[in-house]
Amino acid sequence: MNKTENEIGKIIVNTAFDIHRELGVGLLENVYEAVLYERLKAQGLQVSGKFLLQLNLKNCALKMRFARI
Repeated sequence: MNKTENEIGKIIVNTAFDIHRELGVGLLENVYEAVLYERLKAQGLQVSGKFLLQLNLKNCALKMRFARI
């Protein structure tokens, strides 16, 4: 069964809050990201690695990586 964007969004937000409640604050972002990745996969979502976003804004070049969900 295909999930709607709202259903997927609820799963992501609820899972992120559950992880935050369980682990608390103070860990590196990579730890939370790895746990979120595994939990979303366990719930049947297709999750892949990060993608690179390059942004140039008023002489400021930014390169950021984001999880692809």
